[in-house]
Amino acid sequence: MAPKPNPARREELLEAVTEYVLENGIADLSLRPLASALNVSTFSLVYHFGSKEGLVAAVVSAVEERERQMTAAWLEGPEPISLGRLMRRYWAEWCLPEELTAYHRLFYETCGLSLQHPARFPDFLQRGAGPWLPFVEHAAREAGLRQDEAGTIATLMVSAILGALLTMLVSGNREQATRAVEAVADWIDDLTSGRSTIS
Repeated sequence: MAPKPNPARREELLEAVTEYVLENGIADLSLRPLASALNVSTFSLVYHFGSKEGLVAAVVSAVEERERQMTAAWLEGPEPISLGRLMRRYWAEWCLPEELTAYHRLFYETCGLSLQHPARFPDFLQRGAGPWLPFVEHAAREAGLRQDEAGTIATLMVSAILGALLTMLVSGNREQATRAVEAVADWIDDLTSGRSTIS
């Protein structure tokens, strides 16, 4: 009977693979150069991840888990958090830091490749914006919005963030992208406090 993969070794490899992919992207990812860079065998990578597609899926999930861990405690305070404030915090802590730029490049690269080859990245398109959309929907319901309102507001917030993030990556204009996010966040606060309406 073949031995089962060692979870600790898999996690160690996944961390190294994630850093490699963040630095080099996935469009031209090949197991042989990856194995050489990590000083492991291609057999070891296949043994732990099943295939190149399985490896990439594991990397994307690992990045999403980092995002999930970052935002997990944001709703634990005794008072409901303003949705606009939540949006500004996400932008400031997940989108703006330069050390996270590689994560965002990977996200958009995976989006583009998934649209062309969905089978390469199982369930990626179905997850959409990863943990962010369901997180915002939950926050909107906690703020007292109805289910349909929460879904609309969450989609608007996520769309604004993703659009501003892509604009920032393409143009390099962090200030303009930040102003756009803050403008939408201000409107979200006005909307959810009853001072505006969706037209």
